[in-house]
Amino acid sequence: VFMNEKNELTEEFLYRRLAQKIADQIETGVFRVGERLSSIRKMSEQERVSLSTVMQAYQLLERRELIEARPQ
Repeated sequence: VFMNEKNELTEEFLYRRLAQKIADQIETGVFRVGERLSSIRKMSEQERVSLSTVMQAYQLLERRELIEARPQ
C-alpha cells in the first residue's frame, strides 16, 4: 500500500511539472497560438513519462484554458 501511495504522489508531481513546463513554453512564445502540441504518445516518449502523465498534464492545461483540444 505504501508503494502505491508513493507512485501516485510521483505521478501527480510529474504531470504538474510537465504542465508547468508546457505553460512556460506557451508564455515565452515557444508555442504559437493555434500550433499543435505533440500527440500524447509522442510527448510521452519525448519526456519519458507515462501516457497517463501526459494526459493529466494536457487536461490541467485545458482547465487553465492554456490549450484547447480539437477533434481530429
